[in-house]
Amino acid sequence: MQRVAELRDEEGYTASDFRFVSFSRSHAADLENDVLDAWRDRLERLDDDQARQVEETLIDSVSTLHSLCSRLTNTPRIITPESDAEFYQDFWRRRGFEFDASESPSAYLDPDEMDSSERGRVEQLLAADQLLAALGAGLDGEGLGLVPASLGHIPVEIDLHAARVVELIREWRTHKLENGVKEHHDYILDAANSEKTPDCRVLVVDEMQDYSPLEYAVVRDWIRSGDLDHVILAGDEFQSIYGFKLADSTYFTGLEVNDEDVLTESYRCPRAVCRVARSVCPPTRITSARSDEGRVLDASTQTPEDLASLVQQLLADHPVDAYEADPTSVFLLTRTNRQAAKVGWALRRTGIPYTSTVDGEESPWTEDVLNAIETLRLAASGGCAVSTDAADPLIDMATNSKDRREMAEAPSFGSLDVDSVSAVDIWTAFPDCDSATDIIRTLDVDDYIAEMIQGALHSDADLTPGLVEVGTIHSVKGREAPAVVVLDGYPHRLSERYQADNEFAEEEDRLAYVAATRARATLVVAREFLGGSSFPPFEPPLERVAESSPAGGVIHQ
Repeated sequence: MQRVAELRDEEGYTASDFRFVSFSRSHAADLENDVLDAWRDRLERLDDDQARQVEETLIDSVSTLHSLCSRLTNTPRIITPESDAEFYQDFWRRRGFEFDASESPSAYLDPDEMDSSERGRVEQLLAADQLLAALGAGLDGEGLGLVPASLGHIPVEIDLHAARVVELIREWRTHKLENGVKEHHDYILDAANSEKTPDCRVLVVDEMQDYSPLEYAVVRDWIRSGDLDHVILAGDEFQSIYGFKLADSTYFTGLEVNDEDVLTESYRCPRAVCRVARSVCPPTRITSARSDEGRVLDASTQTPEDLASLVQQLLADHPVDAYEADPTSVFLLTRTNRQAAKVGWALRRTGIPYTSTVDGEESPWTEDVLNAIETLRLAASGGCAVSTDAADPLIDMATNSKDRREMAEAPSFGSLDVDSVSAVDIWTAFPDCDSATDIIRTLDVDDYIAEMIQGALHSDADLTPGLVEVGTIHSVKGREAPAVVVLDGYPHRLSERYQADNEFAEEEDRLAYVAATRARATLVVAREFLGGSSFPPFEPPLERVAESSPAGGVIHQ
């Protein structure tokens, strides 16, 4: 943002002159906050209306590359397997294939999630289409430029003849064009075929080390167009972690530029965290620009209760303002989605609210569930009168909710007049219950929701949404939190590949570097809970990354 401020202050560029491009939607939210912070002093000097207008302009200037390409190319309706299953099923069944909408082609792009034999052919074919698009193969949109040899450049094995695979992908692309629909990767192809450039004078592209060949080509063409005054490219080759999507940091590092500024100091991470980062990814030279030491913890977490206790302690150590743009206090990070699911199960069981770091994934900790828990906690503590707004979610979840509502609103509750005070005696809605646990047994919800509510009833966990986030390391790329917990566990298949494939091992080391450098204050490596072998970059003992001074040591918990 320093260069952005210089262009604004020294050359007179205004908010409407800039366009900021991020790699993912989650990172776009953080980038938006960074942009607003860079303008904070100027916004405070404006009157309310002017400040609001500039702020809206800045927020609108931040987007993902995909979103920007969609705007430039006037993308028609977007389809996904989840929302348009019938469209997918109709096409593939007419060609003799079964399509399962529950399988995500995007997840298949990460071969570490499961063996390819566990995937259906349609998911493999759709993944191949995405990868071929990322490679820039078949830029005409209909795939006429695709040839069987193109398949040799993507990490997908399909039990079909190569010529047949190419034929099916061509037919699929044509089918989408004829029906006026696009998948998310299609409008990058459209942008590559378009001569349009972003409507701005200064383009800022972040996380460029993770761009695929096609995405790089789009940005390169914008640079060469001559329509932009300045292009600022930001990235870190040591955070290149999307090789399975054909990302290659050499496109970024090899790009010819006018000025290059190599930063080796981190303003985010304290010293202890930077030492871990250097250890897990030796090529990096990262140091901390901060004077504080921070903490690195090596924790034993054998049970869900151990994990919950650790999270509770971190929340207490790192309180955040719930009204901040990003109130997240703790990241819980795993190598795979399956592992993240296990962590989510543990937090549900122990009553720790969390959200998922995966774009679009809904959290089970909905507002209604959290309100129901608050009401149950009040009931368990001996309280009875609650507002109708607070009581409604709990009553709605219960069996015979209509009858219970009528009982709660009946005038026979003596001095309690629900119409005038907008409150109810919650126990009168559950006359068959003697405890809050009994009330939970009446709830008509999935078993895991009931278990989650039961756990939260007996925990003292803060119910503020968003304090804890669970996901894979990949999903928090470009983001940060005061405390980061890396769940140490490595599937056997990945462990074997790490030992046999140097290129894969190097990318895994960079992934560990990304995990470590998300931490603004505390980094924890939590052992044992996930089982399996240790994630090689984080193999114990962590003392190997600490310097001899006591302040640099690792705390065992």
